[in-house]
Amino acid sequence: VEPTDNVHPAQATDFLQEVFAADGWRAHLVADADERAEQLRAAHERVRDAARQKGVRYRVTRADGPPDLLGVYVYLPGVAR
Repeated sequence: VEPTDNVHPAQATDFLQEVFAADGWRAHLVADADERAEQLRAAHERVRDAARQKGVRYRVTRADGPPDLLGVYVYLPGVAR
């Protein structure tokens, strides 16, 4: 699908304000980061088990603070031309 157009900057600002005012998105990002950290720990454990290394302890910690937010995309239906 090809994009049809961009929204006016003021409208984009309104959309972003709505997104950031919504509940739960920060908690979702933190929960996703925690889940990915657990997946990473489990992957390291599988590698060590496959190499038959014994006595190794595993711990993965997420960086302090919330995850970095690199982008927000709001998709809207396009107008047929």
